[in-house]
Amino acid sequence: MADDNQLRFLIEKRPTKWNQWREGNLEKKINLSGASFRKGDLRFINFSNADLSSTNFVRANLEGANLYGANLEGADLYGANLKGADIRKACFYGADLREARIERTNIKDILIDNQTRMNDKWQLIHTLVNGDGTGKDLRNIDFSQVIFGNTDLCGSDFRGSNLHFADLSCTNLSSANLYGANLIHANLRNTCLDRETKIDRKWRLVHTVVNKGGSGRKLKSADLSSADLRNVEFTSADLSNADFTGTDLRQSDLKKTRLISTKLIFANLRNGNFSNADMSNADLYEACLEKATLRKANLTQANLYGADLYEACLERATLRKANLVAADLRKAKLNGADLRKADLRKTYCDDTDLTQADLRGANLKEANFGQGTKIDNKWQLVHTLVNEGGINRDLTQADLRGANLSNASLTGANFKKANLSHADLRAAHLLKANFKQAILTGACIADWQIGISTSFDGVQCDYIFRTYDTETKEFTGRLPVNLESTFAPGEFEKWTLVRQEAWDTIDITFTNGVNWRAFFQSFQELCQQYPSYNIEVQGMEQKGDVFLVRLKLETEVAETELEKLKGDIETAQKQLYSTQISLSSAQGEINVYREMMGIVKTLAGKSMGNQYFYDSVGNVANVNHGEMKTAIHKNYGTQADELCQLLNRIQELAQLFPDSDKETALACVEDLSNDLQQPKPNFAKLKTRFIALLGIAIVTGTHIATATDFANNVLELSEKLSIPADIFQPQIEQLQEIRPDFNWNPAK
Repeated sequence: MADDNQLRFLIEKRPTKWNQWREGNLEKKINLSGASFRKGDLRFINFSNADLSSTNFVRANLEGANLYGANLEGADLYGANLKGADIRKACFYGADLREARIERTNIKDILIDNQTRMNDKWQLIHTLVNGDGTGKDLRNIDFSQVIFGNTDLCGSDFRGSNLHFADLSCTNLSSANLYGANLIHANLRNTCLDRETKIDRKWRLVHTVVNKGGSGRKLKSADLSSADLRNVEFTSADLSNADFTGTDLRQSDLKKTRLISTKLIFANLRNGNFSNADMSNADLYEACLEKATLRKANLTQANLYGADLYEACLERATLRKANLVAADLRKAKLNGADLRKADLRKTYCDDTDLTQADLRGANLKEANFGQGTKIDNKWQLVHTLVNEGGINRDLTQADLRGANLSNASLTGANFKKANLSHADLRAAHLLKANFKQAILTGACIADWQIGISTSFDGVQCDYIFRTYDTETKEFTGRLPVNLESTFAPGEFEKWTLVRQEAWDTIDITFTNGVNWRAFFQSFQELCQQYPSYNIEVQGMEQKGDVFLVRLKLETEVAETELEKLKGDIETAQKQLYSTQISLSSAQGEINVYREMMGIVKTLAGKSMGNQYFYDSVGNVANVNHGEMKTAIHKNYGTQADELCQLLNRIQELAQLFPDSDKETALACVEDLSNDLQQPKPNFAKLKTRFIALLGIAIVTGTHIATATDFANNVLELSEKLSIPADIFQPQIEQLQEIRPDFNWNPAK
C-alpha cells in the first residue's frame, strides 16, 4: 500500500515541491502503490525507482516524467501521456498501456510480459528495439516519433513507412530499403548507412551533412527542406538558392555562408550563428531566429515577414529593403544596422536597440515602439510623424533627410529650413505646409497633396523625383531628366507654383479590386453633392489587384472645402471596402477597368453622341455600323441571324435606360458589333465587351427594371458565342443581389 505521508506530501505540494524534496532524498524508498492519479497532471515528476505497482494512471499526464527503474507492475496506464518520459529499466508486467502516448519515448530495456497490454504498434517496436529487427518487412508502417537508438535493422524494408521525427541515431540501416520513406525531421546522426542502403538522394545528402559537416561545401540549390540539421557546421558553405523550408537548424554554425535567395521559410534557426553571412534575398517568412547571431550578416531584400527575432543579435547587419512586417524584434540588437528602405510595419520593437541604425526610407507605419525601445531622436520623430501625424507641428530646421513620410498627415506643418533631402513624401498631406528655405533635393513627391497655401519660398532643390517603383523601392521620374542637370535657383519654386495653380487632384486607392456598381453610385452622389467643382475622372491605373482612380476638380477649391471633400471621399472609400469584388490582374481584366473608365466619364457628365465610344485605352473614336449583318454572316454563317437579333434586342432595351447610361450602353453594343465583324474575333476583347455591358446592367439595375432583361440577353449572346457565363460569375452575383427577379438560366 502507498505511504500515506508521501502521498499526502505529493498531493499538497504538487510535482514541483515533490521534485525538490526528491532530489535531496534519493536514497529514500518511494511507495505509492495502489494510489490513484487518474487524469492527474504529473508532468516531469521524478518517480525514479518508485513502487508504483497497481497505481491508477488512467489518462494521466506523465510527459517528460522520470520513471527510470520504477515498478509499474499491474499499473493502469490506459490513455496516459508518456511522451518523452524516461521509462528505461521500468517494469510493466501486467500493466495496461493501451492507447498510451509513447512517442519520443525510449522503450528499449523496459520489462513487459504476456500479461502486458499495449497497442500492436508499440508491441512491434518493443520487439524491434529489444530483439532482432534485421531483415524485417516493415513497409507502410507508422514509425513517427519512435526512438530506435542502437537498434540493428540491417536489411529491413521500410519502403513507404512514416519515419517522421523518428530517432535513428546509432541505428544500423545497412542494406536496408528506405525508398519512399518519410524521413522528415528524422535524426540521422551516427546512423549506419552503406552503399547497399537504398535511400532517396535527398536523405542521403542530409545524412552526409549531419555526420560529416557542411563547412565549405557547395550545396547551391540543394533540397534540405524539413531536415534535422541541428548543431551542423556550415561555415563558409555556398547554400545559395538551397531549400531549407521547415528545416531545424538550431544552434547550427553558418558563419560566412552564402545564403543568397535561399528558402528558410518556417525554418528553426534558434541560437544559430549567421555572423557575416550573405543572406540577401533570402526568404525567412515566419522563421524562428530567436537568440540567433546575425552580426554583420547581409540580409538585403530578405523576406522576414512574421519572423521571430526575439533577442537576436543583428548588430551592424545589412537589412536594406528587407521585409520585416509583423516581425518580433523584442530585445533584439539592431544597433548600427542598415535598415534603409526596410519595411518595419507592425513590427514589435519593445526593448529593441536601434541606436545608430540607418532608417532612411524605412517604413515605420504602425511599428510598435515601447518605452524601452532605444532609437535616435531623428527616427523617433519620424515614427511620431508617420503614426500620430504632424498637423501644424513646428519642424523648423528638423533633420528629416531620407525620412519616409509617405501618406503622413502634415497639414500646416512648419518645415522652415528643415532638411528633407531624399525624403519620401509620396501622398503626404501638405496643405498649408511651410517649406520656406527648406532643402528638398532628391525628395520623392509622387501624389503629394499640396495646395495654393503650401509655401515654397526660397526652397533649395537641385532635382526631384516624381514617381516611385514599388518593386525596386527606388525613386524614379527624375526632374530635370538629365542626370547632369539641376534646377536653376528658384526654378523648382516656379514649377510648384504652376502645379498649385493647376486643377486639384484627389486619388482613391482600392487595394482589393473594385465593386464598380458601388463606385459608380458613390461617384454620382459625389458629383451631385459638389456640382460646382465639375469633378471628373482624370485617369485610372492598375497594378496587380490595386486600382487607383484619380479625380480632377476643374475649379479652384478653398482649402477647408478641399479637406472636407477628401474626407468625404475617404469615408466613401472605406464603405466600398466591405463590398469589393476582386478582379485579377490578367490582361483581359485590365481592359475591363479601362472600358469602365469610359462609363465613369459618362457618369461624370461628359456628353457623348451615339457615334462615339471609348476604346480599350479610354480614347474617343468614331465608328460606323456598315453592313453589320453581312460581315457577321461571313464569320458565323447560319448563326448570324440569331446573333443580330440579340444585338438588336440589347440595343432596344438600352434605349429605355437614362440618357447617360443609354449612351454608354449603345456605344458598347456598337463596339461589340464591330468586333463580331472582324475576320477573327478576339476572345479576350469579346469577354471585355460583355463585362462592360453587364457593368451597365449593374449600374442601372438599382432603379431600372428592364436591366434584368438586358442582362439576360447579354448573357444569352455570350453563350451563343461560346463564352460561358461562368466567367461572369462576379457580375451575375451582383445582379442577383440588386435584382431579386434576375435568375440566369443558360440556354440548353
